[in-house]
Amino acid sequence: MSTAKSKVTRPYAPDYVDVPTLAYRLTVSESTVEKWDREGKLPGRRDIFGIPRWKWSEVEALIDGRNSVERSKFVDRLSA
Repeated sequence: MSTAKSKVTRPYAPDYVDVPTLAYRLTVSESTVEKWDREGKLPGRRDIFGIPRWKWSEVEALIDGRNSVERSKFVDRLSA
């Protein structure tokens, strides 16, 4: 017997996040994530087995300002 995906809890965040997880972690809607992806506001996504995924550490690096040039572009694009 397997556990439904929505009922699984993990002691750590996944390295690669899908649209629902990224939306949850950024506290925005899934449609906002999809819009930001179309507009190029998010780091490059990877299609893993046909499912779009983002490497959370890359998203986090932009948010945290570990790459100030990219962060400023990211923040500028979000506010555009």
